[in-house]
Amino acid sequence: MPDDPAEVEPITVVGQRRTSTTAPFPYHPVSQPVSPPKQGQQPVLNNSCEDGNRRREWDADAAAAEAKRRFGLAAQSRGEQLGHREQTAVLYKSGSGVAVGVIGAGPIGTGSAAYDLTGIDIKDVIGIIHNHPGGTLIPSAADWTSVYDRMVRYINNAGGDGNKLLMYVIGATYPPGGPAPTWRIFVYDQRNRTEAVMGPEVNPAGEPC
Repeated sequence: MPDDPAEVEPITVVGQRRTSTTAPFPYHPVSQPVSPPKQGQQPVLNNSCEDGNRRREWDADAAAAEAKRRFGLAAQSRGEQLGHREQTAVLYKSGSGVAVGVIGAGPIGTGSAAYDLTGIDIKDVIGIIHNHPGGTLIPSAADWTSVYDRMVRYINNAGGDGNKLLMYVIGATYPPGGPAPTWRIFVYDQRNRTEAVMGPEVNPAGEPC
């Protein structure tokens, strides 16, 4: 079972991300919190929807949450759970929001799955998301060099802004005394590029602006 690594918070100032694994997730003032804050904590308001650049990451986080939900449904339809095989999806600009592309799924035991760009203009890609069947919470070296860096180049060559690409990783944590893992979403980009430190956690119930 993977241990929880140390945390960093360099990109928690935007998006639907909490500042620690015990803090409440932020929510937009026009919404209601998904669950009440824990005793002694205050809900975190976020006005990201009023600013274009911040809204981009807010909606990307919401799309990542939707992708996780779809990963779970796809796994369930195969009689599996998220630990059985890697799944992938591309997040891209669609109208004023962010949409989830076609879900890719790799063979069991390989820990690898291709990203499907069907129907997507690559310059509109703003995020990629995949789960780690082994439960790891942090991108691997291959995630960065073979996937992330390559996607950045493709986006830039197509006229987009690949330097702002977000990478979401779905990994597992294991509660003490409990065999069932909790699958959680963590976000990374050039601001917190790492193979050793856990990034900010994204609200799995996040909603778009």
